[in-house]
Amino acid sequence: MEKYRRITRKDRYQIQKYLAAGKTKNWISDRLGFHRSSIYREIMRGIVTTSLPSNTTRKGHYSALKANRDRLMSLS
Repeated sequence: MEKYRRITRKDRYQIQKYLAAGKTKNWISDRLGFHRSSIYREIMRGIVTTSLPSNTTRKGHYSALKANRDRLMSLS
């Protein structure tokens, strides 16, 4: 049985790099050794959205900085 491990700040920056390179969530999960649902949740945590003038939002990109900050906030 594999030992449980949390996604670290280093992992988050790797996820950001891989997404920018066009890698899939499945590829990233295999590469980093996490279940694909963990990677999916992590990506959703770190999505930066942009508000547009017409009261709509546009889905943005994954930010390792935002994901790490949100994770730390959820622990306190």
